[in-house]
Amino acid sequence: AFYVFTTHTTNVSIREIVPPSSNVVVGEEELEHFYNYSIDYVIIQGNPNASYSRIYNLTQKLIDEGALVYGPASIGKTLFKNPTYITNLYYSHNYSLLEVYIPYPVFSKGAINFTNQLINQGYLVGGSNAERVDIVDNTVHLYYIEVLPLTIAIITVYLMITLGSIIVPLRLSLTLLLSSLVGVAILYLIYGSLYWLTPLIVFAIMYSLGIDYDMFIIIRILEEKGKEEDRIVNAVKNTGLVVTAAGLILAGAFLSLGSSDMRFLQEIGIGVGITILFDTFIVRPIFVPAILAILKKYNWWPKMMNLTRDDG
Repeated sequence: AFYVFTTHTTNVSIREIVPPSSNVVVGEEELEHFYNYSIDYVIIQGNPNASYSRIYNLTQKLIDEGALVYGPASIGKTLFKNPTYITNLYYSHNYSLLEVYIPYPVFSKGAINFTNQLINQGYLVGGSNAERVDIVDNTVHLYYIEVLPLTIAIITVYLMITLGSIIVPLRLSLTLLLSSLVGVAILYLIYGSLYWLTPLIVFAIMYSLGIDYDMFIIIRILEEKGKEEDRIVNAVKNTGLVVTAAGLILAGAFLSLGSSDMRFLQEIGIGVGITILFDTFIVRPIFVPAILAILKKYNWWPKMMNLTRDDG
């Protein structure tokens, strides 16, 4: 699951978030068929007359790569070796503008790679493709590198304080991570590529729901009397119906989104539904009690002496 999650890519296709019969999709298909370009706006600081050679070289390179460039040194594919009247038309407030019509549809892999090359070369780039790079890449990076780990850490510390145990919250977070990874991995195997928000939403929803189901079992174990193994068995047995019923109801509600004509909603519904079913029928009744039974009294460390006494 982790391998699939880390090796597959997401997309920002407009077809993911609108119905396939939408006029927007029809228009995009017509544009791709008749005019398969998207626009990047490249900003270069400085007077164009003083930096004309730099602008000219960049323009020539872009044209050689199949772009149409309207700016201080060109009109379309026509280059001007020396400054002309139009040079100053694309200059204002010490910045020059190049309107670059790149030969790839907006948000496509080719368009993003093309735009990334310009950004990596140090140019200021605007337009839809550049916005996609900033919003999607930065949001995804921020979520997985900072927000998600911080959220998991805060929840784990809170549960440590509440339960007086270090092991149980760590096990809970790891099993929730497993369920989320499995759900997203199965989604990738079904669709091949997911809308960029789908994995983030599946992880966020699963962490909120999975904690509730796990805590049903943990609280019941704390309420049970007797030996550790007996307490675990009784807790799973007595909470099994509640967890299973809740999981089935919730999974059914999310899976119903699979009938939507919007791909994005289908992915979220099926992804969350599969994740909940895996968590309900595999993780909670099998993995959780197995881990608890293996660790026995160490589940409740450092308060294990008070919570594992034999009250029978």
